[in-house]
Amino acid sequence: MYSEIQYYMFRLVDRFVIYSFLIFTILVLVSIYYINAPLFAGEQTDLLKSKYELVKSTVYLPSFYAHVYTSGLIILMGLFLLFERRRKRLPQIHKLVGKVSIILILGVSAPSGLLMSFYANGNFLAKLGFAVLAILWWLVTLKAFQAAKKRDWDIHEQFAYRSFCLSFAAILLRFLSFVFATLGYRGEEVYTLIVWLSWVPSLVILEIWLRNKTSRMRVK
Repeated sequence: MYSEIQYYMFRLVDRFVIYSFLIFTILVLVSIYYINAPLFAGEQTDLLKSKYELVKSTVYLPSFYAHVYTSGLIILMGLFLLFERRRKRLPQIHKLVGKVSIILILGVSAPSGLLMSFYANGNFLAKLGFAVLAILWWLVTLKAFQAAKKRDWDIHEQFAYRSFCLSFAAILLRFLSFVFATLGYRGEEVYTLIVWLSWVPSLVILEIWLRNKTSRMRVK
């Protein structure tokens, strides 16, 4: 069994990870805003300009705008939903924000992300990476919703964490693209690697963290 000191050490590490994660997210969101300033000003970004024919002839443009705007909002709401103390102090607000987040993911962001995956830059593996991400995001969010309906809060929390982890792929994708480009690594193969790196490692780390958290809860 874990000693009391070990238990508090685990809590300290958890808080450090969460707050570091929050600071990192804010910094990346600010950088993304400036990178995509033309989009917020009503102009087309370089990504849209590179897909000029798609923008004219397919559902890509509405999918793009729906995905970009809702994903940013979902990440911000997810940061609010992460904190355990806030869940306990403001249960009704947590419930409301959670419902809005679920509706946006299931109804808008994940489906639009799946549509965009068919037109993504890169080879087939890059497109597959985006498609699998969108499908998994939709499924784990649905599972979190179903668990909440059944009041199975432990399962709900686990799948809510998974949902937020996958939503955070949008941040990591842009961050990793910037890092690789700065280091001089570009090209189709590099982009394919970035697509998978944006969500697979973080999901694996989350699964390990959830297992450890479950183990700690059992020995209390």
